[in-house]
Amino acid sequence: MVEALRKARQRLMGFLLRHGRSYDGKRWTWPHRKWLMEQTLPHPAQQVACQEYLDAVNELEARIERLTGRIRDLVPCWSMAPVVEALFSDNHLGRCRQASWPVAPDAGRA
Repeated sequence: MVEALRKARQRLMGFLLRHGRSYDGKRWTWPHRKWLMEQTLPHPAQQVACQEYLDAVNELEARIERLTGRIRDLVPCWSMAPVVEALFSDNHLGRCRQASWPVAPDAGRA
């Protein structure tokens, strides 16, 4: 699934590049996501295609997050739970989260 997300991101960025849109900063950060959401293309069909590519990325990220949560919920019942917990507590596998969108700076604050 992470590979599908990588390909969806490539498709989105390739589409934008073919239409003369290029982001100069670090990709897949909150400012990059904001830039992606602000893109407007001259033809309605181009805008629809761009939004579809962006939606595909968002849906894959949500699916990965959902499955990660389900797995996290199942780990405590598993005989290998101590091993998994040790790996995550030492941040060896924390890099897996890099595949998802970062949270907006003020997200979740009331």
